[in-house]
Amino acid sequence: MTKDTMLQELLNLEAHLKEITHGLRQMDSTWSDHFDPADPDDMYLCSTFAKVEDKLSAVRRLIQGIGAQVIAQGTLIKNADGQYAIGNTGIMLTAGSAVEVLFRSSEQDAEWIESGIELCGEEYALTGFPRLDLEGLTVRVKQYPSE
Repeated sequence: MTKDTMLQELLNLEAHLKEITHGLRQMDSTWSDHFDPADPDDMYLCSTFAKVEDKLSAVRRLIQGIGAQVIAQGTLIKNADGQYAIGNTGIMLTAGSAVEVLFRSSEQDAEWIESGIELCGEEYALTGFPRLDLEGLTVRVKQYPSE
């Protein structure tokens, strides 16, 4: 199978996952209509459905990220307020902002890694890398499709 064929297969899968995750969410919001709380097997199924929905939603987000449009890309610059902007794009990153960071292990080896911005005390930090200096990092922000 080629890379392009696999990409198309994943995009097709995302459409099916959307239907399934929406159905699982709908069932979860009205779980008492579908499951008997006095039946341990039913409650096992109910909690398993919730776990499956969570994991399938994560897979959907990964697939959506492949085709999501990059709306800003550049170097992080810290402003006087301690917040970070992506170059001259006018996009400010705050706690909860999702970003992809360009990590390089060598001049020829680079990869975009999903992360986020969090407030660590008084300073902003990269999720999972609290001691990494944000200033000068190359990041990008994508626009994911709405539900």
